[in-house]
Amino acid sequence: MLTLFVLAGVLLAAEPAAPLAGQPLLTMTFDQAGALPDGWTATGGRWTIADGRLRVDEVNGLAQLLLPVAPVADVAIEADVTFESARNAARWLALTGRVNDQSATLFTNRFNRSANNGLEIARGLGVVPGFQWQVLRTASAAIEGETGVSHHLRLELRGNTARAFLDQELVFNQRLPEVASGRVGILVSDVSATLDNLRVEALEPLPAPTPAELRDLRVVPLVVAHRGNSRYAPENTLAAFREAYEVGADVIEVDVNQTSDGVLIALHDTTFQRTAGDPRKPSEVTLAEVRQFDAGSWKDAKYAGEKIPTIAEVLDLVAETGGGVIFDLKATGLTDELAVLVAERGLEDRVLLGPWQLEEAADARRNFPTSTIMLIGSAPADVDHAWFANLRANGVTGFNTNAGSITAAFMRGAASRGMAVFAWTVNDPARMLELRDLGVTGIVTDVPALCLETVIGP
Repeated sequence: MLTLFVLAGVLLAAEPAAPLAGQPLLTMTFDQAGALPDGWTATGGRWTIADGRLRVDEVNGLAQLLLPVAPVADVAIEADVTFESARNAARWLALTGRVNDQSATLFTNRFNRSANNGLEIARGLGVVPGFQWQVLRTASAAIEGETGVSHHLRLELRGNTARAFLDQELVFNQRLPEVASGRVGILVSDVSATLDNLRVEALEPLPAPTPAELRDLRVVPLVVAHRGNSRYAPENTLAAFREAYEVGADVIEVDVNQTSDGVLIALHDTTFQRTAGDPRKPSEVTLAEVRQFDAGSWKDAKYAGEKIPTIAEVLDLVAETGGGVIFDLKATGLTDELAVLVAERGLEDRVLLGPWQLEEAADARRNFPTSTIMLIGSAPADVDHAWFANLRANGVTGFNTNAGSITAAFMRGAASRGMAVFAWTVNDPARMLELRDLGVTGIVTDVPALCLETVIGP
């Protein structure tokens, strides 16, 4: 599973806040108990009809149901949805449309809709069970995790626009990066749920966009704050990470090391000398000793006393802000403990892993079966299907790549396989624009505010 946080503006054209009227393609009230009707295609989970509702249970990972409606681009799907149980508050159910071999569009509702990312519009890549996606926009609703309570969900796909409604209220009016045809259905992740009053409608196509609207369809890459807001704040500190989120970064990049007593901390170098004035390695000091270091004064006196954070503290900040994080793994054998910390907070969908070697990638995949594994390094001059296939076999689903090595050919190869590409480390606005136009998924930068201003501009 690939989860990214892609900035994209809402459609500029005015749309009514109420659901659009459509022509019925499918209506189901599930009065007949038993197995699924003919033509309903289920992958994963156990799908049944009982007590006047469609039910999905025993979901371990992802389960998908595709409805017997011909592929269509302009479509709406709606249903009354009730969560019956969830593995944790971050698990979810999504209405899906335009489902094909390459992509899909999702309206995701988490069990806890009140979280910062409790509601999402996302673009899916690939097919279940090897499904990956990019989150286009997030929102929340004043609905805590609950069971046995029904809510009405509706997803409308019309031209380059996705609109989503929760209990008849418009929560998303989102521009999409592409227009495609596909099937409609339901996708769930580690929840049991029931549905009723399922309805699929054909919508009238949107008018052709103007040239100005076509220019505005560009998808803005993620702004990935390299060690936080590191041009201005002490790198790999909570101050730098918080500032990065505050100036608009979507993702923070955090280096992971480990103390002698096994605690994961945020540190880039092999010693503490440059940022804390101590020549020892992380493996030579305990957390208690690390807590005595001043990791802020070297940058600016106003940061005097800033501490080197634990990765647990970093993850708490990620949970608080609703942002994303990519961990640069600076040593081997870190993902066992990291996976525990992430799972305790239900942040699997917000975490990306950055190993440097294929062996580390395979280890990361073992501990993070649904997260994005982004191999760090430079893109080779020549890439072919076998090269990408070997990386896939070792758990790699994306790249955190030296910006100087990225070519159009590399981008085409990665994009055609649904693999994200981050470019590091880019502080020059002209290069940011070049990479944006090449289609990178994210730009890793020491100056996230400047990067955001640049890539959103003309």
